[in-house]
Amino acid sequence: MRGRQSVVQLCREIERTERDLILSGKKQGLRFRDIGGAVLFFCRHIPAGMFNYATGISSKPAGVNELLGNIEDFYARLNVPPRVVITPLSRPRDLRSRLLKRGYKESSKSDVMIIGSEARQRKTRSDMKARPVLGGQVEAFSSIFNSAFNIPLGLKGALTRFWRSAVFDSDRRLRIYLATLDREPVGIGLIFVGERAAGLYCVATKPGCRHRGVATNLVSQAVQNAFTSKAKFVYLYASRGGNARKMYRSLGFSSKYVRSVYSLDLSTE
Repeated sequence: MRGRQSVVQLCREIERTERDLILSGKKQGLRFRDIGGAVLFFCRHIPAGMFNYATGISSKPAGVNELLGNIEDFYARLNVPPRVVITPLSRPRDLRSRLLKRGYKESSKSDVMIIGSEARQRKTRSDMKARPVLGGQVEAFSSIFNSAFNIPLGLKGALTRFWRSAVFDSDRRLRIYLATLDREPVGIGLIFVGERAAGLYCVATKPGCRHRGVATNLVSQAVQNAFTSKAKFVYLYASRGGNARKMYRSLGFSSKYVRSVYSLDLSTE
């Protein structure tokens, strides 16, 4: 039982940190709405999955259909597909089967991995630097982000404006990194430091520069900086279908629970 309680507490701390992250992005158009039984994250200007999803689902079985209907109506008004996150905090226990019955499909599945501040830190390479993005480097950051995450053409301009605003106006708890190798931009990542936890996101390497230690070095530096800022642990999401989990484990991260996202494509109804 202790193991289950510790995972639930860990999940609660991570969701609290993510809410703080969204709150920090008000100038970039990020918002959240607590509708009782669910917290809805959204960005009216950018209909990307990374900004628009419902989490913290908690409902009695008799009320879950009404709650899901409210979630679907909310995102329909934004013209984005409803996305529901399932974690160890999600209730009722049969939420997954209820989503499938409503036509949802699992769109992503990730291991939530963490590393504690007591972990031994890995030495970073001297020829590779990961530093906060400067104003003139936003286009380089956006280019790597767009290519690494296969961003649709119609979203690229909006995301570049988003990152530019984030660089100039972001909360000081958010650090946006650009990694360089021989002065060439080759990798990106960002980290948000909350009260106890720090979240690591958007780690990516420029195509053609992979398998050269770029992500390993960037993650190591970002983690060290988070612990310098008094974070107790750092968490990240490692896709079940990707190869990054092996690298994260080599750095000291361990898997704690699974985070699944279910999406409903309203265009097929």
